[in-house]
Amino acid sequence: MQHKKTRGEKLGGDVPYGYRVGPIGTLLPDPQEQVMLGLIRQWRVARLSLRTITAELAAQSYLTRKRTPFHLSQVARLVKHMEAA
Repeated sequence: MQHKKTRGEKLGGDVPYGYRVGPIGTLLPDPQEQVMLGLIRQWRVARLSLRTITAELAAQSYLTRKRTPFHLSQVARLVKHMEAA
């Protein structure tokens, strides 16, 4: 498994938000999702609350992969993963 991780291949489970699985199983950045994650980073640096960020995503028509508006808990999870990286 370590050799797959070293090569950037998907190991199982859900694909991280901001990425897609490429043709040979590697994780590739998803341009649209990366733009949205960049906005969230900027808003967190500007000290916006998670609730405000969630509202701003809705106002700018950003949707989840299932084409539904983001919930506060989803935004909190994204921020948690960004801060851990």
